[in-house]
Amino acid sequence: MDNSGCDLSEEQRRQRDAVEPLYRQRVEDADALQPGYSLQWDKLRSIMLNRGGLTVVAPQVPEDLIDPLIKEGVFFEPADWLFVEGQPSACHRNSIALWQCGQVIAIGSGYALSDGFWRQHSWGWKETGQIVETTEGRDLYFGLRFEGSGAEAFAAPYQTS
Repeated sequence: MDNSGCDLSEEQRRQRDAVEPLYRQRVEDADALQPGYSLQWDKLRSIMLNRGGLTVVAPQVPEDLIDPLIKEGVFFEPADWLFVEGQPSACHRNSIALWQCGQVIAIGSGYALSDGFWRQHSWGWKETGQIVETTEGRDLYFGLRFEGSGAEAFAAPYQTS
């Protein structure tokens, strides 16, 4: 059974088991640079897996938002979402671009569930609360909402000079 209480198919179990060693190594590498990171990662991972999914894809570099995600992260159902095509595999930059040109009022960032995998992800929000997706549809979102100066701070590391 996965953490949502559902039986995993043999194929799903194989998929998860094939990638888990890589993800665990990423977390161990991050813990060597930031002692205590693996404990924080396990907390964050548990939060998401308790809502469903096969696994959480550990990012290649330590998660910058790990503490705020654990303390303040919220689940968002994509009941009403809009697709605005962006660059493939560039969700953070796509969402920032939408915010900078005024197409969305806020940037969401955290993780999104699709195909059983929670992956690091960013999206936009319209004034109506509608999620604006720039890459592909997702089953569930978990993250933080950045507006105003918070969105500016989120966008700053992605700015090119």
